Amino acid sequence: MKLTQFGFGVVACLMAGPSVFADLIKEVAVPNAYTVNINASAVGGYSGSVLAGFYRIQFGNSSGPTLDTFCIDVYDYSPTDGFHTYAKSALKDAPLSKNLKVAMGENAANAIKALWAMYYDDAKDKPLDAAALQVAIWEAMLDTGSGYNLGSGNFKASDNDGVTTRAAQLLGGIAEYSGPLPDLFAWVNQDEVHYYQDYIGVPDGGLTVILLGLAFGGLSIVRRKQ
Repeated sequence: MKLTQFGFGVVACLMAGPSVFADLIKEVAVPNAYTVNINASAVGGYSGSVLAGFYRIQFGNSSGPTLDTFCIDVYDYSPTDGFHTYAKSALKDAPLSKNLKVAMGENAANAIKALWAMYYDDAKDKPLDAAALQVAIWEAMLDTGSGYNLGSGNFKASDNDGVTTRAAQLLGGIAEYSGPLPDLFAWVNQDEVHYYQDYIGVPDGGLTVILLGLAFGGLSIVRRKQ
């Protein structure tokens, strides 16, 4: 990540079976993102301008498959300098930062799952909704239990009224949602735990296509945790 391009994101993909524990991930693009100012300094996070929206993550190597993502980390940089090792974790157990050693918890994880269930499909086709959903995910991650307000609390967002207004609308839907929650998980960085940010994964979000591509292309992008 660059400070002007704080690559936040949620990996929209790759929930492998129990035998696959780790993968190599790199951010390669930020398509259709919106600039927003965020402030998570109250909890030791980043404060400044970021690009919010989907982030394109590549798996394995420079010839590997790519997927568009969101993020769950306002503390660390996105891995734009090369491929880094990530391991799968339950979403509720994903650390806000390895420095803090604090997990987001079940309430925050369920709020993020509700946001995903309600708004992810629209975000795929609407860049403003993608940016708003990313901002809403950061807010839900850091301020669940204290009420959602992008102007106060552990996480704040400003300087883009279109994104913040829409994000507030998305956050308002959490309390009303009563449908099923998607089985999201987290990709947590393993090799530079104090530096590279973490992402959300989705069950079989393109996994079948990826594995077929690997089988026919002879690529090997999955690394097992020893």
